[in-house]
Amino acid sequence: FSAPITGSKQFSPSSTIYLQSVDATLSAAAASNVKFTLRKSGSTDIDSFTITAGNTTFNSTVSSSAASTITSSDYVTMNVDSGAGNTLAVKVTYLG
Repeated sequence: FSAPITGSKQFSPSSTIYLQSVDATLSAAAASNVKFTLRKSGSTDIDSFTITAGNTTFNSTVSSSAASTITSSDYVTMNVDSGAGNTLAVKVTYLG
């Protein structure tokens, strides 16, 4: 992949959820930082994350802002904002 990439797959919960953490993996270390952003309902940034150059894994908590609360009328997408690499997998853990 090569950024920028706008996410087209949507996750819509059946009831309210609270985003907790993000774990991301690249199949091989990237030569430059790979930055990605979780978005709520297409227009609100929930949080941005960066896998730094030379690494293949990343984990972080999601900021505890109002944007991290996702209702059944919302949806979540992910954009890759910068960087390039192979096979980016992102797991988002939530409560709800």
